[in-house]
Parts: sequence; structure tokens; C-alpha cells
Amino acid sequence: MRSQLTEVESRLPRRVDGVHAELKVLGGIFDTLVKEHRATLKLLRRLALTDDADLREELFPRVRQQLVVHEQAENAVLYPLLRSHAATHELAKKNDGAARRIEVILGCLSGYSFDNPEWRSTAQTLLEIVEQHIDDEETGYFPKAQRALGAQITQELNERYQEYREQLNQGEQGEREVEPQPAPPSERP
Repeated sequence: MRSQLTEVESRLPRRVDGVHAELKVLGGIFDTLVKEHRATLKLLRRLALTDDADLREELFPRVRQQLVVHEQAENAVLYPLLRSHAATHELAKKNDGAARRIEVILGCLSGYSFDNPEWRSTAQTLLEIVEQHIDDEETGYFPKAQRALGAQITQELNERYQEYREQLNQGEQGEREVEPQPAPPSERP
């Protein structure tokens, strides 16, 4: 079974795995987000390819957690700032639509039993939407946003993102509540 998964996985489109010239220069929060994308895609591809209900039951909570925490942290730390800048406002609006589609499909999958005949096709739809969303972010949104924000702000955002993400992960474990993050001094009016 593992060799079959590897064989099929190798034939999947790798739009986001290719090295784009713009990606080589991404730093700060954008470098962190790209790394998270890679880890999530690896799990999501396994999930979308399997017909094994037990493996779905093992992988789906991890994939859902990664997608939800990633999106919540992006929306709390990065996208409000992008909405406030004229040069990046439209990027944030486009992100909202993709995030909503991902949320809806995660809801569908959460409602299915792991042996539901619709599970695999729905998971593959999720994979396609996530791959397209990642491609849009990494080849369009992130390079434009990095140019607009500059290195100092993207590094400050990275620190805030890491802290916020850690709070979200700890909140999932019931350790502490997530608190809103103030804007770094360089972003304040």
C-alpha cells in the first residue's frame, strides 16, 4: 500500500513544490508560512490519496489542526496589516474567499464518517483548493506584500506570528487563552 501511495503521490501536480525565483528571496513571516505550507501539503496529500479509514482517522485531525491554526494566525497577524495598505488590500480580499472555501470543505469532511464513499473525492477537492491557494500566496501575494512591507516589518510580523501560533496551539490543549496581539511599533500610526 505504501509503495502505491508513493507512486500516485509522485504523479500529483507539484505547482507549489517548484522553486520560483520570487520564493528564493522571501523572508520573515513569508519564509515561515512557506515552510508551514510544505508540511501541511505533505500530510494533506497522504490524506487525499488514501482509502484507508484508519489512516484518515489518524491524519485528518492533524491536517485540520494545521490548516485552522495557520489560517487563524495569518488572519490575526498578517492579513489585517495587508488590508490596511493600499498596495496589498486586494491581496487580503482574495485570501478571504479561498480561506472560506477551505473552511467549508473541512466542515464537510468533519461531518463524514471516515469510510464514507464521498470522503476521498472531497479530500482531493480540498487538496486542489489548498494547492491553488498556496500557489496564489507564494507566487503572488507574498512577494508583493514583502516588497510593500519591507524586511523589518516582515521580521516583526514573523515574531508575532510565531507567538500567536504558539498561543493557539496551547489554547487547543487548554493551557491558556489566546490574547489579541498589539501592532509592533513600526506599524502604529
